[in-house]
Amino acid sequence: MSKLNITIAGYYGYGNAGDEIILEEILKGIDSFAINSRCFILASSKYNISVSKKNKIVCRYNPFAVISCIMRSQVVLFGGGGLFQDASGSITIYYYFALLFLSILLGKKTVFFNQGIGPLKGAFSKYLCGIAFKKVSLFIVRDKGSLRLAERFTKDGKKIHLGADPVFGIDGLFKAEKKEKNRTLCVSLREWKKYPVEGVFRDLCGYFDKRGWSCFSLPFHKEKDYLEKVKNVGWEHPEEIKSRFEELSLAVGMRLHFVMIAAIKGVPAVGVSYDPKVRGFCSYMHIPCIEVSELSVEKIIKSMEDSSGYLKTREKKLNTLKNRLDESWIIFKKFINDI
Repeated sequence: MSKLNITIAGYYGYGNAGDEIILEEILKGIDSFAINSRCFILASSKYNISVSKKNKIVCRYNPFAVISCIMRSQVVLFGGGGLFQDASGSITIYYYFALLFLSILLGKKTVFFNQGIGPLKGAFSKYLCGIAFKKVSLFIVRDKGSLRLAERFTKDGKKIHLGADPVFGIDGLFKAEKKEKNRTLCVSLREWKKYPVEGVFRDLCGYFDKRGWSCFSLPFHKEKDYLEKVKNVGWEHPEEIKSRFEELSLAVGMRLHFVMIAAIKGVPAVGVSYDPKVRGFCSYMHIPCIEVSELSVEKIIKSMEDSSGYLKTREKKLNTLKNRLDESWIIFKKFINDI
């Protein structure tokens, strides 16, 4: 194929660190084997995204621009993250269903690239999954829970592949460097329903401040994850997020990619689960995890006693995920070559 155009859909341009890192890794992966490719990234214009000159950022809310990009593309790729879920709201999932059905209608190849599927609570969301997922050209999911859901909706396990989250493609981060104990705690929260998450995290920082620790909050979602009355460290580029973990002695967080990067960096960690994806990753890595409904300072401190235990098997488990991710790129490359 002389020229490959790919439209990439995801939760991009909203200041969510996890999604921006995913996009960065996907673009890097495509460039590694498709030199003559051009990607159209459907994104919000709220925050700037840095991409190479050959690629183009397209406003995801401009229907004419979106349709134009899809028509010019051979492939529409739904890139990483958990796009097809309705636990955090039912509106966004319908946007991605609209893109998927439009792409199928226009005869384009559709790819779920290391997608997380679910949770799915609404009957209509499940109904649409039952129709749409059968028509996806290439289906790669990031975890076994998503694999089970995908098999349930497609009724065809042979077309679905188990990959891993694209963040596990981050270069050179799998061997943890031995760092001096600098007594630095990083927390990362998100609002979740009516649970008093902010108060618990603020009290946790106060507890460690009194014991001579340096504490700060690292908002993975700009504007939404700020913790009042605690030092918040901002970021402009995903690279800054990754570097922040190098100075930590301990990480306590809710967002999936916060816990993932803590594991990649070899930082003792405690996860707080508001979603099965967080609990699932922590269980896989043997990272202590607390349900958000049971969150308290006392439980976090108790869990910290085992926050470094996972480091014994960390490299082996991360290598398994990295191998699954590498295999997903091989599958995708073959798919592209066969078009």
